Amino acid sequence: MDFLRWTICRDGEGEPYPCTEPTDFLRCPFCGSRMIIHYFFVPEGDPFGHVDVQLKCPFCEYVATFGVSTYGSGERSALRNSRLHGRVLRYELERILSRDSEEYGMVEERLRRWGYW
Repeated sequence: MDFLRWTICRDGEGEPYPCTEPTDFLRCPFCGSRMIIHYFFVPEGDPFGHVDVQLKCPFCEYVATFGVSTYGSGERSALRNSRLHGRVLRYELERILSRDSEEYGMVEERLRRWGYW
């Protein structure tokens, strides 16, 4: 069994956010859709050096939370200084998701209906 590999990706404006390597897309355990980044937070002065990451299913809205401890101090610092840090990602998803992905269409339709985009 392969272990999940976390890395740092960048949005369309170069802001870092936590993600899994492309071959490791996480799937929703309920509907099978690919989970997308929803929120992340780097606790200040955490002795364990972890990053809290939430991924959300764009179809059924299931949210999974991870305590990721594989990042080094430089990576945690970059994530902590990111403009995406500590906020629920809505508008920012436009810069993260590929416009031709199925997930983009689901997220775009839902956020437009709710008045965010």
